Amino acid sequence: MDFTREIKEALNHSLLEWGVDSDSDQRFRNKVLQKGMELASLLSSYDRDSAGRTSNKNVQNKDEDVSVSPSLSPICFDHLRPNKFPRDVQSAYELALRSDVESLTKCILYEDKLQDEINGFGEPYFKWIDKRGTSTYKLKREYTGIASHRLNPLYRYTFERHTKPSFLFESWFTNEDVESDMGTFLEACWSCHAIQKESCFHCNSRNSLRWSGGFGSSWQDLVCVECRCMYELKTKASMEKIESTYYHNNLNSGSFSAYCEIERARRVDDPNGHRHKVNSGGGRPKMFLVLLPRTFTVNRKRQKIHPVFIAEIDTIIPKLSETNFNPDKEKVSFKSRTTMNLRSKTKWFDLPFSGEDVDLPATKKKIYIECFGQEVFNVCGGAGGGDEGASSSAGEEKSSTLKVGDGPSHDTYTNTRIENVVLASTEDLVAKLDNLKMNDEADDWDAIYESD
Repeated sequence: MDFTREIKEALNHSLLEWGVDSDSDQRFRNKVLQKGMELASLLSSYDRDSAGRTSNKNVQNKDEDVSVSPSLSPICFDHLRPNKFPRDVQSAYELALRSDVESLTKCILYEDKLQDEINGFGEPYFKWIDKRGTSTYKLKREYTGIASHRLNPLYRYTFERHTKPSFLFESWFTNEDVESDMGTFLEACWSCHAIQKESCFHCNSRNSLRWSGGFGSSWQDLVCVECRCMYELKTKASMEKIESTYYHNNLNSGSFSAYCEIERARRVDDPNGHRHKVNSGGGRPKMFLVLLPRTFTVNRKRQKIHPVFIAEIDTIIPKLSETNFNPDKEKVSFKSRTTMNLRSKTKWFDLPFSGEDVDLPATKKKIYIECFGQEVFNVCGGAGGGDEGASSSAGEEKSSTLKVGDGPSHDTYTNTRIENVVLASTEDLVAKLDNLKMNDEADDWDAIYESD
């Protein structure tokens, strides 16, 4: 299958998952497929840069659409060789938050009109294949009873544009996303530890890993300055969710446009590599997907750790997300579905638990005030310029206790420290896939419905 056809089929599949078929919303459908063909054309028409130039800057990625130069140079991370990443977790987390603030370009919040009626989120349909191999798209059971016109994503969501300060206040304090908070914190912990104490998984070079992540970067949370391989980190609620992710091998990921830009640059190193397999070419810099549980476990030495797992990325294809249905959004940009080469799956290292060292809500407040000022914090918090104690109540009332994990075993972090312990041996955790408890947690729905 050529890459153009592969992208077209992936986008058609995503459109049908959202309920946008060939008989409805034809203008929107054509707009999506046209953008997909443009990206496919950029990859299919690749030709080595005749000038053979080199560059001292790595490929820059953003979650928004990116324009790709027809003339490319090999990926190079030499500018990252001086290691400037903080050596302590507190400073690393602060750097990650500042990076989120600096790289944030789109400040739009959306609301699902069906959120009070359904026990789920996202695409209302999933692909079902019967025993004869015939495929059809069926309605997820949490959407049963809702009229089809109300499921139309072009009318289902409302969008509201915010300034950067108000957007971040809503995201960090008012409607805080605990999973996102812990994901950012664990990325900082993982980066801090790996840069100082781990070798590159691919080339085994010491002191070669560098941080290249942040909100505005996709596929390059860590990179190796020696072999130029790239590591993308994803956190999951628990070990069971990680096992489920490997079982279904279909993961929501970052910007597809950013991947296309990286892929074209990688082909300078190996123009004859297989076009549809991310890590097929011997000369191309490798791309790895790293999975990390947000809940810690206790190893045989009774140490609290987060086991870190790694696998080579196999394929990356485009998919639609809620933001694609914003009628005021001019550019079309896609998220990705990622599959892994499961034969390469293995444990990389154990990340020591660092949750007791950092006060997450207080750190977010510190960085927010540092970036926007106390007065802006007061106004966004509804305090109208009162003293710090009054202004903090709006932002910290919901931040005082945040739960991470799933089921009866979870971690709870407060505005002083992470408290509860999950006493489970890594070796004893086995995914009970046939008995997955269906609820509204993102990991469950992703795993169950996003696999063909």
